[in-house]
Amino acid sequence: MKKSLTIVIISFFVFTVFSPINLGFNIKNTSIESESIYSVNDEIDWWPMFHHDLNRSGHSSSSGPKTNNVLWATKVTDKIGQSFAIVDNKLYFGGYGVDNCFYCLDANTGEILWKKFISKGVYCSPTVIDGRVYFVSRWDSYIFYCLDANNGSIIWEYPLGSHTRSPMVYEGKVYFGTSDGDLYCLNSNTGEEIWVSYINPGLRAAAFFDEKIYISSESHSEINYFYCINASNGDILWYLKSDDWIGAPSTIFKESVYFGDSGGVFYCVDLNSGKVRWKFRTNFWIHTSPCVGDDKIFFHRTHWRLYCLDALNGEKLWEFKTLTGHEIKDSPIFVDGMIYFSVSNGQIFCVNTSSGELTWKYESGDYTVSTPAAANGKVYFGNYHGWIFCFGVESNNKPPNTPSDILGPRNGTLGVKYSYNTSTFDPDGDQLYYKWDWDLGETDWIGPFNSNETVQINITFSYYYMVYEIRVIARDTKYATSEWTKIKVNIPRNRATIGSSWLRFLDMFPILQKILNYII
Repeated sequence: MKKSLTIVIISFFVFTVFSPINLGFNIKNTSIESESIYSVNDEIDWWPMFHHDLNRSGHSSSSGPKTNNVLWATKVTDKIGQSFAIVDNKLYFGGYGVDNCFYCLDANTGEILWKKFISKGVYCSPTVIDGRVYFVSRWDSYIFYCLDANNGSIIWEYPLGSHTRSPMVYEGKVYFGTSDGDLYCLNSNTGEEIWVSYINPGLRAAAFFDEKIYISSESHSEINYFYCINASNGDILWYLKSDDWIGAPSTIFKESVYFGDSGGVFYCVDLNSGKVRWKFRTNFWIHTSPCVGDDKIFFHRTHWRLYCLDALNGEKLWEFKTLTGHEIKDSPIFVDGMIYFSVSNGQIFCVNTSSGELTWKYESGDYTVSTPAAANGKVYFGNYHGWIFCFGVESNNKPPNTPSDILGPRNGTLGVKYSYNTSTFDPDGDQLYYKWDWDLGETDWIGPFNSNETVQINITFSYYYMVYEIRVIARDTKYATSEWTKIKVNIPRNRATIGSSWLRFLDMFPILQKILNYII
């Protein structure tokens, strides 16, 4: 079984690295009217759904933090894989993995106000409208819920046959598509079915504009589609056909809809005709949603780059490189002239929208895929280990110094336990927590330790990598973090058990080595 799985992985890897990508489109046309993009019905611009609004603009009129000061951080037991909704100073989100709960937190303090057990947990960005919360449960449960936003009690529920993404609520109706290919319209007050229309397998989260639904299908087949749907009855008005996956919700701005595909092409499509206005080509998969602001469109490709384009003509204005070597899996948001986003290794970035220069960075230390949200002068991030960070006003707190050199063996043998230690100084005298990370291994945040106190861990290298990277980071009690300290440890391989040509192939693709070490 392992041998077969290994062959499949190697074949897929070689195909994706060396095979060319082809694009082709067929267009069916119709017409569409225009309406305003943004609407703010409160003194505070809340964030009630994924990417802020029905147009999935990712744009907030709120002020945004200009420093990486953490106002508060809260840890829940569940993993957080999707985005938040923020309404009336309450933060709503779902989790999965341990307690499998849906949560409501005080957005100003991080205090848990209530949580509701949901069978199998939640991997869906919620929508909060008129005192109600809408979302679907995860994996083989697949129940669409409507909860009371004040206490989490169930108002109604609707069983589904497959998963869905962030729902849309508009004028008493809730809309969402499923991975089975069905697009639903339910009564948002009662859960009663208004219509169901079969579109295509792999429907993603949708955008809404002028009584029309804009949604893509990610069927992983040779043909994938982007659709414009009549919201009154579910009829298809026009569609684009593509050979590449369109795997993320689109964004609507000024008579155009924007999205990227797995071939690394970013599109601007006319809302009236369905014709491509312009396209911008990158070299890697684009599988997250763009955001808009100041007549600019912002998006990132999976590998390390954030782009800023002129929204009207597609001209590149600047690009920002994260230089982390890790994927970007969340969608960027536009707040107060800044773009906020994170990288899967836990780094959080704030980039100036005019210059493309870094304003600040924060090291959360944990795997991050959740799209941020913003409201009332604060920006919120969540991560895979259940941490929620709230960034806000400036603070006089100083972060700990970068840990000193890691002391311990630089050469080792598989299966042998080795000790490594470090220490650092906190300028404010705060106690410190440390997180250690190495290939296919990590600790949680351990501590507290006093400033300058030595912290030690033991590591047993269980897989051949040839070279391991060990990292350590420090965090104070106010959640300010240092930079990482890193060392390399050499683990020699046993050449008697493997051919030299195979070794040379693995040396060319170290990521493939890690995948195989993990499953073998």
